[in-house]
Amino acid sequence: MSQFTSPDLDAWQCYLIVALLGLVIAVVRIVRLSDGKELPGRWVYVQTWLLLFVYVFMPLLLFAVLDWTGVINDTSLLAAVVVALSYDRILAGGMEGVKAPVFILFWWQSIKNWSNEVSQHLQEREDYREERFKDRLQYQVSCDDKKFVKLKDLALTCNNKIIEQNNLDNNLNNIQIAGHNTITSQELQVREILERILNPKAFKYNLRKYGIIDWYDVRYFWEQPRVKTFFLFLTVIAIIAFLSFPVSSYLQRPEVQDRYYAWRLRKADTTELDLHRAREYFLAVGGEQKEARLSRLAAVLIHPQLSENRREVVMQLLLAQRNTAPGSQTSLADVLIPLLRTPSAMVRTQVHQTLLKLAQDRKVTIKDKDLKTWQPDGKETGLEVEKRLEQWQGVFSPLPQQTPASSGRTTKKKSRR
Repeated sequence: MSQFTSPDLDAWQCYLIVALLGLVIAVVRIVRLSDGKELPGRWVYVQTWLLLFVYVFMPLLLFAVLDWTGVINDTSLLAAVVVALSYDRILAGGMEGVKAPVFILFWWQSIKNWSNEVSQHLQEREDYREERFKDRLQYQVSCDDKKFVKLKDLALTCNNKIIEQNNLDNNLNNIQIAGHNTITSQELQVREILERILNPKAFKYNLRKYGIIDWYDVRYFWEQPRVKTFFLFLTVIAIIAFLSFPVSSYLQRPEVQDRYYAWRLRKADTTELDLHRAREYFLAVGGEQKEARLSRLAAVLIHPQLSENRREVVMQLLLAQRNTAPGSQTSLADVLIPLLRTPSAMVRTQVHQTLLKLAQDRKVTIKDKDLKTWQPDGKETGLEVEKRLEQWQGVFSPLPQQTPASSGRTTKKKSRR
């Protein structure tokens, strides 16, 4: 997929695109979960929302894994759209040139088996709810003569596609003259009508229309497509609104953005445009957060998998933070000196040479000649490294400042003379 030219976005934008498109695809999958069967109350079950979460998470995981394996770049808009819309084909091996790892395929098969179990469970729950509705309707209508008359008239005049009319009138008459008491006779007649329902959705609409069931009946309420769509829309909007504000405020925190762009610097297959964005971010750093951000940027320098070219980029960013004013190199030096403890001789050499450059800019004299001529080779003992570290701390230690009292005593001595 990397052979196609694609707009290069920030990685977080591509992950957001995958999540949003994955949400749309997940909703479609949930709707089609019942193989065409009516499941009007599917969204009231916890299993449905868990499955929706898994369907949204799966393309995100696949997108991250394909980037990790070098198949795609996580800053490619085209890759984000293709993975979000076709992740099921990728997991099924139907997309040439894009192959998912084995453990992802195993998870996907487990998810498909689980989705089948969820579908079966939802169907069983719907059947149970349907039976409860019929039992409740049978009880309510049998105890209400007016509703019973309305239901009987509806059943006898209803379309044959909604209720089977074959011998219905004769069967109801036979039950009525069988000698049962009034309530039992009405219950048996209602059950006979309910057993002949061919189109439950249309039948419940007529029940509401003729006033046989109330508008607030939960089962009837969830049967309405507009109501289901409306509540689903409100639920999704509420969840997104509830999570967007705390998430966005957290992502805008300086330390979070520092870690994000430091990750982009560490990442091996970062595109040139993405690397440029990371450089521009750290070059624009300033203010009260400068020293903390320098520490996070310096931590990238000792990453064990950082390439030599990328290490040069990080060192340039660190050097760009220095100011040639006297005494202003202390914060940068304090960040770099602890990096001498790294086991990498190359990093240790770069840090040592950078400290020499900072000392030159500060115009301080390095009293220890062996420190100035030191060439790290990676064979130094821990004691020798700590010795060099203390020497550099002595070089960049702040100069003692005179207190007002001491300066006053000095003035008096000069006046006496």
